Amino acid sequence: MKRVDLEASTLLHAHPTGIARYGRQLIDHLLTLPAYGHDFRLRLLYKLSRFSKRAFRYAPPQASTDWHLGAYFPLSARKRLVHCLDSVLIYGKGIRTVVTIHDLAVFRPEHQLEGYTSDKFREKSWARMRQMVRHADHLIAVSEATKRDLLHFFDYPEAQISVVPLGTEQRPLGRQAPPLPPAWQLHSKQYYLFVGSISVRKNMLNLLQAFAHHATEHTLVLAGTAEPAVLEAIARLRLHHKVRLLGYVEDALLPLLYHHAAAFLFPTYYEGFGIPLLEAMIHRLPIVTSNRGAAPEVVDASAQLVDPFEVDSIREGLEKIATVADTALDAAQQRALAFTWSRTAQSTYEVYQKLWEAH
Repeated sequence: MKRVDLEASTLLHAHPTGIARYGRQLIDHLLTLPAYGHDFRLRLLYKLSRFSKRAFRYAPPQASTDWHLGAYFPLSARKRLVHCLDSVLIYGKGIRTVVTIHDLAVFRPEHQLEGYTSDKFREKSWARMRQMVRHADHLIAVSEATKRDLLHFFDYPEAQISVVPLGTEQRPLGRQAPPLPPAWQLHSKQYYLFVGSISVRKNMLNLLQAFAHHATEHTLVLAGTAEPAVLEAIARLRLHHKVRLLGYVEDALLPLLYHHAAAFLFPTYYEGFGIPLLEAMIHRLPIVTSNRGAAPEVVDASAQLVDPFEVDSIREGLEKIATVADTALDAAQQRALAFTWSRTAQSTYEVYQKLWEAH
């Protein structure tokens, strides 16, 4: 029986977001494929240097787990397929390596902004990507935008890149949805929502400026961990009475937060994919998002696409929220429902099959 070793160190988080959520959902749905247990099995690998985070290790009973020392694999594991879910690379003689690439926005020249990231992080990321491109037998890009970036920045065979879109497990709550938790002190359909890292990199400073100049009775609710620069901007713009910071919101409560929102604001500089966009579409929310990166290929015509670098463009998008027709929101919901983790898992398994057949 074939085995896939999944480098899953990205899952070692108390509060999984983004890539960690992708990893968990991919694993769960690979385990449900008809071929699992008959044609292949999974082993989850965690980097030994992160042993202090072992309490957060994801270990479903249907898969085995182990720890590894780093890039080179022990001899006993050769002639196996390794899938690296994020930035920790495993390679070596006889190993077929697949790497998922989520986002190369840090390398784009327009993102050389103060507070976006550090030069040290950018240099480390570049060195890591060069190593991945050198040693990977196949790359999975989570969007066409990420694939274009790969081909632009690196000399890698296009035939060895597969685009595998991500998914969402959320489903509409319907008319019988529970009320919002009283502790949030929010009223249904009286707030706009942002979900993600409350950071400069996610373009929070421009969003706050646009919101400050948008005449509305709605509150702006930010679900995620906030950087100091964002807190300073809220104070500078005197938005304490208009912006609510919820901090990290557990996955179980996110559907409620989306369901009761009036609109979803996500004009980030650049997304490698953008799972929150799918989640907002599932709950029929009008969306304001970026005209760059993967956002335009995820959303449909109902979304307001804006220039994330222009505050006026974001403000104009906010002013068009009320014009979105119910039929457009229905169509967006149906589109989002097609982005399932089952499809992601099946497409990923097909990449594995290609490598098995080629060797």
